[in-house]
Amino acid sequence: MSSNAFNFNPTATVSSVCSPRVVGCQEPAADNYFSSANVAGYCDYPGCTDSSALNFDAEANRDTGLCEYSRLGCTISYALNYAIDANTDDADAVCIKARLAGSCKSLGVWLLQR
Repeated sequence: MSSNAFNFNPTATVSSVCSPRVVGCQEPAADNYFSSANVAGYCDYPGCTDSSALNFDAEANRDTGLCEYSRLGCTISYALNYAIDANTDDADAVCIKARLAGSCKSLGVWLLQR
């Protein structure tokens, strides 16, 4: 009998097979899940831990540095002032669409409604 064994029973009168203590994460959804663990240990949940980010993950306990933040601009891809890096429409901005008016020499401008 070993008092360090996971299945140690101080009142046992017959010796049996001792199971070693194996500390590890016992939660399958964690990055460091260890199926052989029989003693709960630290579980690693990577993600964005900044609550002001668009991809905030309330379950994350380790920040990956990959938080995404709102980048305002015109998100209509065919607008003249399309902002390729924008991920959020700026409600105060106007998207502008080019329109040929009459001939190829004159250029009209339309304001796009969202």
